[in-house]
Amino acid sequence: MFDCTRPPRGVCAWAIRRPSWGFLDSGPWNCRFLRLLSVHRQTILAYDLGAEHWAESRYKNPDGVKAVKDAASAFRHRVGDGLILDVGCGPGRLLEALGRPSVGLDASMAMLKIGGEEGAGPLLAADAEAMAVATAAAEGCFANFSLQHLPRRGFAGALAEIHRVLHPGGLLYVAMHRGDVDDGPRVDDDMPLGRWFTYWEPAELAAVLSDAGFDIIHADNTRGSQRVTAARHT
Repeated sequence: MFDCTRPPRGVCAWAIRRPSWGFLDSGPWNCRFLRLLSVHRQTILAYDLGAEHWAESRYKNPDGVKAVKDAASAFRHRVGDGLILDVGCGPGRLLEALGRPSVGLDASMAMLKIGGEEGAGPLLAADAEAMAVATAAAEGCFANFSLQHLPRRGFAGALAEIHRVLHPGGLLYVAMHRGDVDDGPRVDDDMPLGRWFTYWEPAELAAVLSDAGFDIIHADNTRGSQRVTAARHT
């Protein structure tokens, strides 16, 4: 049985916090937080400042909640029994649907704090470009509308890092909006400051995934979004 109070094999032990421990203590967290801010300060700060608004305003549409939880459950079915990392997990509300073993990763300390208060976990303070996870430790990485907050160069870096932490043959799930928004904050964003968004069209996304060492095994493209499952090259 998986013990959610202990870090899975291959995950940095100091980075895990049980919900009762809190997230804004001293020690390595402070250094980690300062490093995370350098990735993209505006988006991370937007989530830190708007975490309560996000937690209250999202997950209110029952059909939408069911769809994303179904996607998480289906991904677990594809992956099997191995470790899944929820990359950009926010407060970790999809960890239950992803099943055990799974770990939520996010760069926003405020979002992780809410997750701890809600009883989610394990949770890890990390950005997608630098995860405290051993090479080939995970069988799946689940990124639900999170990687679209990275600039194009950062997106390529995140794919390289995901490729590193995945076991050969491991699976990546990416959901994001599609379009021609290119490297910038969205002026109509409901979060403070405005988060950074980069959208990809399906052909572009397929090309960058291939360059990063992934083969698409399933794609669901709609008018406004895309959901892709890809396998790491063996």
